[in-house]
Amino acid sequence: MLEKMVIREAGFNDIGQIQTIAQITWQETYRLLISINVQQKFLSIAYSTQRLKERINGSLFLVAQEDSQIIGFGNSFVQEKHAELAAIYVLPDKQRKGAGSALLEETLQKLNGISRITVDVEKGNTIGESFYKRHGFRLIDEYEDDFSGFKLQTVKLERLLPG
Repeated sequence: MLEKMVIREAGFNDIGQIQTIAQITWQETYRLLISINVQQKFLSIAYSTQRLKERINGSLFLVAQEDSQIIGFGNSFVQEKHAELAAIYVLPDKQRKGAGSALLEETLQKLNGISRITVDVEKGNTIGESFYKRHGFRLIDEYEDDFSGFKLQTVKLERLLPG
């Protein structure tokens, strides 16, 4: 467990560290699933400075911070009584120490009144799938996703929430 970890809302000053975490975790997580060229194309769009400013302003965007270093982040979007978890990423050397769980639990607390939350995970991302299943998510769908011209098999997981 990370003793000095704090979960807080992201700000614009965090964007550089968020981009670094996205780059590192994507390369580690998807190196056998998605070509580096497709990864770079996606990251350049989804994690551009402008797009991150929009996400920080328009969604729930949390960071896990240890001392002055951001070690992970979580991002979700709300539509009525449903939330879509867009991302939880933690630096590889900080994984399995509670940061991802803390980000998820804080997200769920802040999404008060939401009846369900879903997340899409690339099939073959066994770390992601097992993380969410350990936290009460269950498989509700499988589909093929066109990911910047690259076909991916994706699973949709759901967790029902009280309230």
